[in-house]
Amino acid sequence: FDSTNNQLTITVELHYTQAVTQPNNLTIELIENNIVTAQKNGAVIDTFYVHNDVLRDIITANQGDNLTDSLQAGRVIRKIYRTVLDAAWKPKNLNVVAFVHENSQNSKIIYQGKQISVE
Repeated sequence: FDSTNNQLTITVELHYTQAVTQPNNLTIELIENNIVTAQKNGAVIDTFYVHNDVLRDIITANQGDNLTDSLQAGRVIRKIYRTVLDAAWKPKNLNVVAFVHENSQNSKIIYQGKQISVE
């Protein structure tokens, strides 16, 4: 994270340990924790409610970016993404979530995922 221009660079390196026959997608999201704001709970409004795991942005396409490379054992795929963070977001509370999953309407298989803090 470069605080001088509020730019975040995300580098993802995928190592395939076995061949995969289904097409794969890579999805990268930004989530923020410790957002203190109002939350309605029935008739009561808690003005100091702490929200966590709030989706702030999806860096890839909504369904992920298609990995068009040959997905054979030993294959290494490296992708770099850059985005400018919204000034209202607090980098110390932001996490990058990345996961590789099957690219199929009927599949909910996630092969691997990782979450890491921005700062």
